[in-house]
Amino acid sequence: MFDVWLKSKITDKILLPIKKEIIKQIPKNSKVIEIGSGTGSLLFLLSKKIKKGVGIDINSSMVNFSNNKAKKLKIKNLKFKLLDAKKLNSSKKEYNVAISMLTIHTIDKKSRTNLLRKMSIMADKIIIVDYKKSKLLINLEEMLTKHHRHFIEYIKNGGITKIINESNLIIEKHIKTKNDAIDIWICKKK
Repeated sequence: MFDVWLKSKITDKILLPIKKEIIKQIPKNSKVIEIGSGTGSLLFLLSKKIKKGVGIDINSSMVNFSNNKAKKLKIKNLKFKLLDAKKLNSSKKEYNVAISMLTIHTIDKKSRTNLLRKMSIMADKIIIVDYKKSKLLINLEEMLTKHHRHFIEYIKNGGITKIINESNLIIEKHIKTKNDAIDIWICKKK
């Protein structure tokens, strides 16, 4: 449960300005899926704007926290599912927007492009938020969360723009955030 506390009390607050920028990019009444939804904070912020929101995460504590929060707040248009993003399977457009926030760098090289390709099948608009460079605090956090090996390889191999290209996506918009290590990329299928 410490991971849920840490995310909900610290990380979610640090990332709030970036989440507000993402919200501006999502049309009203959209159907949205978030890959690696964590505490669900982005979808909760979006809940009054969107028709439907689905969050998937590999961490059962995060999924339970999110579902309990939705139930407590009586938010009926959000659902959270326990699922490894690498096992995501869809052969049709079910959503208007697919979002990955600080998730792509946490998975192995092959799975990154596969995940982005799956997201482009599921939705017309893909929003990716991830690191554009390495910094000491980011390295420390990635070591604590056991993503460090994938993160280092992600940075060494050109980061998100290279992965977007390898996934047959086009960057429609690149939004520089006030956080000098994290940016937002709005993409679509080539």
